[in-house]
Amino acid sequence: MNDAPILLLDLPFAAETAPEEVKEYLWSKYNMALVALGTYIKENSGYGVSLVNMVRDANAQASLTHRLRHNPPAVVGITLYTYSLFNAYKMITTIKKESPGTHICVGGPHVNMYPMETMLLDHIDSIVLGDGEVPFLQICEQVIEKGRLGDKQLPPGVYTKNSIPEDGVWTPYVFPDLDELPVPDLSLLGDHKGYRDFLLDKTVGLLNSSRGCPNHCHYCWSEKSRYRPLSVHRVVHMMTRYKAMGVEYVEFWDETFNTSEKRLEQFADALEKADLGLTWAIRGAVVNTVPKETLIRLKKTGLILMQFGLETSSPDLIRFLNKRTSREKIERAFETCKQVGIRTVANLMLNIPGQTRQEMFEDFKLLMKIRPTYVSFNVYNWAPETTLYKNAVKDKTLPGDFWREYAKDPTVLEPVTHPVTEVSMEEVFKLRSRFVLRYYFNFNYMINYIRMIEASEMRRAFRIAFFLVRTWVVTRLTNASEKQGR
Repeated sequence: MNDAPILLLDLPFAAETAPEEVKEYLWSKYNMALVALGTYIKENSGYGVSLVNMVRDANAQASLTHRLRHNPPAVVGITLYTYSLFNAYKMITTIKKESPGTHICVGGPHVNMYPMETMLLDHIDSIVLGDGEVPFLQICEQVIEKGRLGDKQLPPGVYTKNSIPEDGVWTPYVFPDLDELPVPDLSLLGDHKGYRDFLLDKTVGLLNSSRGCPNHCHYCWSEKSRYRPLSVHRVVHMMTRYKAMGVEYVEFWDETFNTSEKRLEQFADALEKADLGLTWAIRGAVVNTVPKETLIRLKKTGLILMQFGLETSSPDLIRFLNKRTSREKIERAFETCKQVGIRTVANLMLNIPGQTRQEMFEDFKLLMKIRPTYVSFNVYNWAPETTLYKNAVKDKTLPGDFWREYAKDPTVLEPVTHPVTEVSMEEVFKLRSRFVLRYYFNFNYMINYIRMIEASEMRRAFRIAFFLVRTWVVTRLTNASEKQGR
């Protein structure tokens, strides 16, 4: 940890209750927003900036405490996520205790959902709404040069305790042209080649080809965002720069990457011309736009995997979630990927409000039919500030706005709450384990998977399998113990 006046802290993203395999997966990633902030500062000022990954660096906590006591930074920037707010706020409290003069600025999804509640928390000096690059740099300039952030000279999108809008209108900052932002500087990560994909075992670089989402799914907070794409030319330029930095595998973390067939064709044209020799994947794909001929071209440029948020195949639940899809489109998309030879991930939800046991089993039957390479079963919870959550609060399905109350006082663990359906939560979690094990641990799947993957993936695949089996064993032992206790 160097002595730069600006310190960016990458804190745990997953909730304390997240499964081990999820934490393992996230361990191989990094906070793209903080890298973007640090890069912009390096490109547009002479200030020193350091980024510390508190997840990966075993000595980070001790090093941070030492620095706060002996050579504190002028400004600390932190991205806040609601599901990990408990740990983040503990860190913020620690920073202020050790270094009261350090200016703490926070941004990110949680802040944009709960600006008032965040700004009123102790120890937080300022918040940034919207795109953070320009406002955060201006905060740093004022604090470093003048010793404080002046309430009468606040950058756009920035608020303090003395500038809370009386009319309740919080205005985010929008960067005018995303193509003008610098290419993320991976050197901020230290040894960025140590970030290796948890299955492919290749040096990974994360990118977004857009900000926001064009879809309006009622279970997702991104339905409120505005979709803003970068030009295809700019994205391919960033991939080219990543290759020069030693990146072997690029992951796109857009909310929705394949927004149209035309944009996919443009990517195919540009990537064929660039001939980068990179492996790449799409982590945010929709089944509505999976044109076979274009995918054939994209696979030749290195596309190896597409991850689809299916959530459910039930027509009633699809309408309830406000997803623009259908079972037919799901089947067609996965069949296309299979024919082309692109790996797939299918994300499904269990315990959606109103979901029946039969619908859960029907979704599993669909998986057995479309045969994605990987599956993920997420147990639905009332996500903060989504349409479904706010409707449930309004119609008294929920007794109150517990996420907003948590945002006001994040000194206890996150209040993850699940809907009440005809299936008990105990059975839901049992079904999740049962579905995962039934899907992966059968002879045909294992043989086909071993034939498909590269030798370098084998060790990590077995590690994830170990987590899954351990979870299953612990669940079985716990259930057996409970039965004996009765």
